Amino acid sequence: MNIIYFIHDLHTIGGIERVTVNKANWLVQQGHTVSIVTTDQNSKKLAFNLSGKVKLIDLGLNYKSSRGKNWFCKAIKLIKNHYCHRIKLEKVLHDLSPDIVISTFGPEMGILADMQLKCPKILEFHSAIVQFHQMKNAKGIRGIINRINYNSIYKNISKFDRFVILSEHELNVWALHNAIAIPNACYMNVNISYNSNSKTVIAVGRLSKEKDFSTLLDVWKIVQSDIDGWNLKIYGDGPEHSSLAYKIESLNLSGSVELMGTCHDMEKEYASASVFCMTSHYEGQPMVLIEALTCGVPSVVFETDGRMKKLSNNGTLCFVIQPRDKNEMALRLIELMNNRDLRIEMSKRARNISDIFNQYVIMHQWEHLFKTLVAEQ
Repeated sequence: MNIIYFIHDLHTIGGIERVTVNKANWLVQQGHTVSIVTTDQNSKKLAFNLSGKVKLIDLGLNYKSSRGKNWFCKAIKLIKNHYCHRIKLEKVLHDLSPDIVISTFGPEMGILADMQLKCPKILEFHSAIVQFHQMKNAKGIRGIINRINYNSIYKNISKFDRFVILSEHELNVWALHNAIAIPNACYMNVNISYNSNSKTVIAVGRLSKEKDFSTLLDVWKIVQSDIDGWNLKIYGDGPEHSSLAYKIESLNLSGSVELMGTCHDMEKEYASASVFCMTSHYEGQPMVLIEALTCGVPSVVFETDGRMKKLSNNGTLCFVIQPRDKNEMALRLIELMNNRDLRIEMSKRARNISDIFNQYVIMHQWEHLFKTLVAEQ
């Protein structure tokens, strides 16, 4: 089967990029033909290892070059890009003659939605619906534009043969006729040994407001008043880096907290950690938590709309804390730090998550979907 993925780029270290590369690599191993079409790659180094069997095509549109410009410049750039994007996309589709095309909710979505293709169209959404709904909350001219975009996007979603989201919880909220749930697979090595002697707590994610690492620093301040000799490492980069660095200094946490930046080998970092912590306001599917549990790292996380409790099998795989309860999260972290036997027991239980997000099970769901759609066409 000939499959095309559309995505912004593959040089960014992010969840969508990693998942897309993993799926493409798996599919070509099964004998499928896979192409990934980007808009903003620009010959930059790939963030993840992509099989040489996957064809990579960049359209050179540079959508991200308008960031930081005024609204007028952005509008002109968007109109020009949209026109060029459609022409280049039509050529790619003509040249490759795909059996399946897949949008990752990027700027290609609106173009594909309005195109009458001979092959099925799939749209993927990798976040939580709350992020999509936040578009409507802005005020002023931005709010008006966002609400227009929101309504337009909702109409475009219905034009795809399937809209794939990450969980049954999200499926019920979206309530769309073409929506189905397929979670992302975890590709971490389940045989990584847990280091129960480590005194490192790690957190992983984009340094942005929704991940709320600021609250994690407040929690760590409480922990530090009770525990000595432990350190916190935060992996990731993003717009909140400067404010987090300032807060680390202002809370006198420089001796125990470090912003590690992006990392290309998280398996190694999970293997050297004793505890994982997550403070996100919302998650579509918390891949970093799933990775940590797969690697057997005991975890403490804030609840997000009931999905963490469900994911953790009612809290048996990790500690699930009520949202923003800093004191309770600190107490659970301290409990784990003080009890090596508890950490070892939780590590054993955590690995059960790998059965749920097994790549073979999940990728066979994708192959079944492809075959079903082609048969329906």
